[in-house]
Amino acid sequence: MIAECFNEPEADEAASGDDDDCNEDSDEASVSADEDCVAAAEEKLNSLQAALLKAKQKLIDLDSDAAALAQKQEQELAARKAHWTGDKSALRLQVKEIQQSYKVDVQKLKDARKDQQKALKAEIKALDKQISQAETALSLLSNRGKLELMLADDELIGTLKERWIAAEVAKRLDYPIFMAVSERGGKDNSGDYKHLLDDDGSLVEFPDGHPQEGQLVIDQDLVNYDLRAADLADAAKIPDDQLCVAEAFVCFAQKQKFGFWGST
Repeated sequence: MIAECFNEPEADEAASGDDDDCNEDSDEASVSADEDCVAAAEEKLNSLQAALLKAKQKLIDLDSDAAALAQKQEQELAARKAHWTGDKSALRLQVKEIQQSYKVDVQKLKDARKDQQKALKAEIKALDKQISQAETALSLLSNRGKLELMLADDELIGTLKERWIAAEVAKRLDYPIFMAVSERGGKDNSGDYKHLLDDDGSLVEFPDGHPQEGQLVIDQDLVNYDLRAADLADAAKIPDDQLCVAEAFVCFAQKQKFGFWGST
């Protein structure tokens, strides 16, 4: 399933010459190349994760700038009120001017921060996508990683379940089947019983002492009415020329040791 989902290029066969030496060199080169690929993939992933953390920190710092400006305004107003010795009306005017000045500064900061936030959020979104791709690329370099990708994919898990169910069903359907063809079904094309005739063209009846004594014999190869239950205890001993469809099935059932047949 892994090979099917994650196609891998097949290694080229050695052309000629010292095959063993070439194969050993090729294996060593392959291992070295795989290690280099893993190292490069890990380095790329670490770089992207670091860039993501940096972008998120910048976004947090923008909110901190607004909080710092508000705190600065409160501190300045508190200091002005604490050291004011003049007229209260004049103090109120200065407070109002300070608040207005900070209001302008806050708006400017918001305007500038809005563009920066938009750019940072776009950068974070792009980095998240690149990190996801880098993680997938790194996982594809090992069987364990490929398995983890499969287990995280609901569609692939569904496919695995379907294949397992199909395999189990196939196992249970893999059993011997009895098949037989009747050449004489006992009825004609009109659905009427077709009775057995002797060499003179007369109807044949079951002989005296037979369970069906006196009844007309139907021309059929489905059941041999001359056999008894004791004869079926070991149907394999019945000669082939005495086997009809029913007796052949009994022989098959005993050979397959079907539990429903028992010893009857």
